[in-house]
Amino acid sequence: MGDTRETGRRGEAQARHYLEQRGYAVLGQNWHSRFGELDLIARSAAGMVVFVEVKYRASQWAGGGLAAVTAAKLRKMRLAAALWLRENPAEGERDVRFDVIDVGPDGVRHHVEGVW
Repeated sequence: MGDTRETGRRGEAQARHYLEQRGYAVLGQNWHSRFGELDLIARSAAGMVVFVEVKYRASQWAGGGLAAVTAAKLRKMRLAAALWLRENPAEGERDVRFDVIDVGPDGVRHHVEGVW
């Protein structure tokens, strides 16, 4: 079993590549605030700011990465996103969405758009 941080970094790199291949521009990665970390912040091809929680799970047992995103985690994401938007006012004029990307050993398994 490897280092969980390194595994997380690899999962985030896979998710980033996945988004970029679909026309997203990554605006930030691993942005920290007092409410927690935002894994990826991107602008969609349509111009929407997307805050992405990346979850890597070796298997889909017990729901995989999607099941790991709780209501409490989504609340923290919203609070952190509000701070990020305050620090990046030009982006704050855009529509916003919260997504989850589930990554496994073979790459991105699911991309759920608009989890909140």
